[in-house]
Amino acid sequence: MAKTKSALALLSGPALLVGHSYGGMVITGVGTEAPNVTGLVSIAATVPAEGETVTEIYGKFPLSEGMQSGAPSYGENTVWINPDAFHGVFGADIDPM
Repeated sequence: MAKTKSALALLSGPALLVGHSYGGMVITGVGTEAPNVTGLVSIAATVPAEGETVTEIYGKFPLSEGMQSGAPSYGENTVWINPDAFHGVFGADIDPM
């Protein structure tokens, strides 16, 4: 969320945030605090109720293949989708070429 906050701070005008998947959590958390955000668009996104955490949301459902395919990242508090599982998890409807 820090990178999104930093990007918003660089903008001189209004911003519309769009989130997909976990991005819904990011834009909801950041967008409610940033004065230049005029709206949020969630597309097939995880959108929390006020005060709800991602752990609470995902704890309501069995783990998806994507959640089981997480791999540690070099960045603090971040994970990657295992590259071997990426296509099936994130783009199964797209021709891998």
